[in-house]
This record gives sequence, C-alpha cells and structure tokens, in this order.
Amino acid sequence: MFTMIRGALLLFVALTVACTDTPGAPAPTPTATTTTAGTPSAPGTGMGTGGAAPSPSPASPSSTPPTVLPSPSSTPIAPAPGHEVPPGYAQSCASDVPWGGQVSKAFVCLDAPDAGVRVARGGTVQVRGVAGGSFESNVVVEVRALVNREPAARLAMSPLTYAAPDLGMPGMWEITLTIPATATVGPARVSAHFDSPKDGSTVAQAAVDIVID
Repeated sequence: MFTMIRGALLLFVALTVACTDTPGAPAPTPTATTTTAGTPSAPGTGMGTGGAAPSPSPASPSSTPPTVLPSPSSTPIAPAPGHEVPPGYAQSCASDVPWGGQVSKAFVCLDAPDAGVRVARGGTVQVRGVAGGSFESNVVVEVRALVNREPAARLAMSPLTYAAPDLGMPGMWEITLTIPATATVGPARVSAHFDSPKDGSTVAQAAVDIVID
C-alpha cells in the first residue's frame, strides 16, 4: 500500500516538473533592486545623490537701495538770494537790461525826477535811477544851474553806492538832494554819472533838466 502511494507521488512530481519546463513558457523577469547610495543625478533634474531635488534658494536682496530719479517739476527754480528782481525794476529805465547778470556795457539812467519838474528854492528833489558796470558800484548825483543851456554853478551833490547782486551787475539807487535857498531861479540840470578809476574820465552819464522856482 505504501509503495503504491509513493509511486503516485513520484508520478505527480514528474508531471509537475514536465509542465514547468515546457518550451515557450515565459521566463520570470528578474526584479531590479534600486540602491540610493551612489546613484548619479539625472541631467537637468537637480537631483542629488540619495535624496530629492533641493529647493532653489531665494535671491538675497541687494544691500544697495535702488536709485530713485526725481520726477520733472513744473515749478521754476527760485533765484539765488540777492538775485531776485526788485519791485519796480521791470518798469524802470533799465527794463531792457537783464537783472542778475553782468552788463555788456556800463550805464546809468534816471527814473526821477521828470523833465521840467519845478522845485522851490530851499526844497528837495528826489533822484532815482539804475546803474551797472560802475567800479565798486559808485555813482555821483548832482544838481547844477544852467547858463545858456550849459551846466554852471553846482547847487547840490552827493556820491552814493548802489546795491547790486555782484560787481558788474545792475543795481537800483535813490537819493534826495536839497536845493539851496540862495539858488538862482531858472533852469537846472540833475545828473548822475560815474568815472573811470584809471584816468577820471566819465564812463557813463544821464541827465534831466528841471526848473528852480
């Protein structure tokens, strides 16, 4: 009995082996084992050895602040102190001479008195004008009696220094002169001038005729 059972088992094993070795049966595919240690990173993946791709580090902020350019302004730039156009200059006898710049030619002009104005003996006459290009900004103002329309006796005289932003620039001036009570009644001439410091010649002059009562 035991011999029959053993024979049956051997037959079963032989049939099983024969089925397994049948030609044409697909061979089992070997399973590849992936090892993380020493695996090179794939091109362009940013993968390092043995781990995931590192996160890109944020760019560090620049230590230099950005340059901010000023936006254009429609507001005119204020002139430098002392170069502001004084009141009345635009209406003066020198209105065609730019304020705050070197004059191209030395000059002096009169805004007052008006021609033909009458001044009483012992009274005063106000003289006002503009000058530019005078050495040390000096001007001499005087009143002289007229004889045959020519300046004669001096009735009043005074030097002055006009205020200008800088040497060689125009400046406004004003002075009041007193007519002597003993002055001769008749025509007179108010003049303003300045001379050359080198030879004393007259550099610039302006005059207006008045009447002494």
